[in-house]
Amino acid sequence: MINKATPLLFLLLAVIILSTLTHVQSDHVLPETAVFDTGGLSRDSFPKGFVFGTSTSAYQVEGAASKDGRGPSVWDTFIKIPGREPNNASGEVSADQYHRYKVSLHVFCQGSISTLISVFTILCDNYESGS
Repeated sequence: MINKATPLLFLLLAVIILSTLTHVQSDHVLPETAVFDTGGLSRDSFPKGFVFGTSTSAYQVEGAASKDGRGPSVWDTFIKIPGREPNNASGEVSADQYHRYKVSLHVFCQGSISTLISVFTILCDNYESGS
């Protein structure tokens, strides 16, 4: 049963996992050679039966706003307004998931992540239930 705290737990885990993915040094790292700094965390750090999952947003991790027909999002446009972020930082590079998706897929397929729920599944379920 999913309670109201579950999405927050998934978000926390996503932040942890994505922060480890950003430590990969090369744009062209083979998935099996990627090194992840987990800060000492392992599956043994959690209770038996704990469900691991992830979540993300395109702006935080994808990058490549002008590649393969993808256009800028509302946030891509907003963040270009001077003064919105310290030092006029942007998400132009982000975690570069666009080029590194195979590393994430490898992590998922090796059993590091045990749950995958599409945001569209959540939105559609809420829409159909009238939430």
